Amino acid sequence: MMPVVSSDPEEGGRRLWGRFAFRASLLLAFLLSACGGDTPNGPPPRSPVIPGAVSKVSLLSPSATGLSIGEQTRFIAVAFDAAGNMVQVSAFLWSISDPNVASVTSIGVVSGLQSGSATLTASFNGIASNTAQIIVTLPPNAIRVTPLSATVTVGSTQQFIAVAEDVSGNPIPGVTFAWTASDPTVATVDASGLATGLKCGNVKISAAATGLAGPSASLTVNQPPTC
Repeated sequence: MMPVVSSDPEEGGRRLWGRFAFRASLLLAFLLSACGGDTPNGPPPRSPVIPGAVSKVSLLSPSATGLSIGEQTRFIAVAFDAAGNMVQVSAFLWSISDPNVASVTSIGVVSGLQSGSATLTASFNGIASNTAQIIVTLPPNAIRVTPLSATVTVGSTQQFIAVAEDVSGNPIPGVTFAWTASDPTVATVDASGLATGLKCGNVKISAAATGLAGPSASLTVNQPPTC
């Protein structure tokens, strides 16, 4: 018997499209099976790191700072993305736990207001930094330098210690002193109060803080003994 051939062009088109769709589905199934289907064998992909998106805020200043009432210091904050790259931001939001003890400006300048302690924080878009401890004390009423006199030989050193005291005679922590020698050709003194004898003579060693200087110590420099 001879096959019946349809003379309807629409029916022929449907048959042709059906054969194409069937073959295409077979090819797709083969490719999926070769690639493992739609179930990956490895771990799921990580979320991409968005360059410039802030994920961490850090304070570069010391974790603890001592201030006298009326004294100021500035803190610096920086932002980082998830890859650890520094990100430039427009401005940080600065906050202090006790505004009666200290105040902070929009650029991180902290001012001591009254005796006490408070914590400082910088944040950006809700991401907070590590905290810094602010300790505010009364201005120094006196500065004591010890020893009040010492003798060294040329080339040797002498350590001097300075202590700031309030009106009650209590030591004030966290005070930074400026050390000076009356004749730096005889002896020098560094930022820690360590004096070094340079030539024979006498020199005064002084320490000052917040505009207040204490009694000077006397340092005598002699030649080393000869054999």
